[in-house]
This record gives sequence, C-alpha cells and structure tokens, in this order.
Amino acid sequence: MNEPNGSGDAATFFRYRDGQGRLVIVDAASKVPSSARGSVERISLAPRETSLGLPRDFELHGPSFAIGLASAALVGLVLLGTRRRSKLLRLALMLGVAALLGGAYLGLSRRLAGQSGALLATPDALIQDARDAVEQMNARTREQQRVLQELERER
Repeated sequence: MNEPNGSGDAATFFRYRDGQGRLVIVDAASKVPSSARGSVERISLAPRETSLGLPRDFELHGPSFAIGLASAALVGLVLLGTRRRSKLLRLALMLGVAALLGGAYLGLSRRLAGQSGALLATPDALIQDARDAVEQMNARTREQQRVLQELERER
C-alpha cells in the first residue's frame, strides 16, 4: 500500500469495506484501519492535462517571435521590391506570402502542441485538433462519471 504522493501528479484515494460492510473512501493510507489493510484498493485519478500541452505561464516564445519578425521583414521586402509593379501583382504576392507564413505559423502551433510534425497547416487542421481534444475530454468525463456511479452503487 503506497502513500499518496505530494507532487500533485495524481489524486490518490483508498477504498475499503468497514466491519459493517459499508464502502469507505479515504485520502491517505494511514487512515485505513489495520483490520482493513489486507483488502484496501488504491484509486489514482490522473490530473487534467493542460490545454494541448502549452506552457502554463506566458513567456515570449522564440520561434513564434522569429516567425512574426520574419513575416514582417518579408512583407516589407515584397512591398519594396514591387513598388513599381502593378497593384494587382503586389496584391497577389502579398496574399501568397500571407498564406505561406500563416500556414507555417499554424504548422508550428500544431508541432508545439504535439499534434503533427508537418511544416504547414490549415485552420481546418487546428479546428479538427480542437474537436479531437474536446472528444477526449468528454470521454474522460464520461469515465469519471461511470466510476463515481459505480462507487455510489457500492455504498
């Protein structure tokens, strides 16, 4: 029988039946009476994952900053290089550069979240990642509800 860890990695509980057959749940092994220690069951509930594995505290992210800086420099160079060209050509080049840089940024976002290793991504790919994450959380919630209902029935 292990004591719960204090690291915050998982919530640990212990359940056993008392002398009258009632289900008892405690949060520390030391609270289990010696007469029940042979039949105690350890229950560990994993903590919720942070949103897509992104950092909890905001910090300036070097690769994101670099992409933004490179994007601004590239847009400036395109504008300078095409200043004597037609407005339609300048607009087409700007849209192409914006689409390429936007795809690179979305690809970086997906790589940082561990969703894909692709260099480019579309907004649709990020939306699908979000839908998948919601489904995973819903499945986890359903499982937790099932366990709680099971515990209630055992009372």
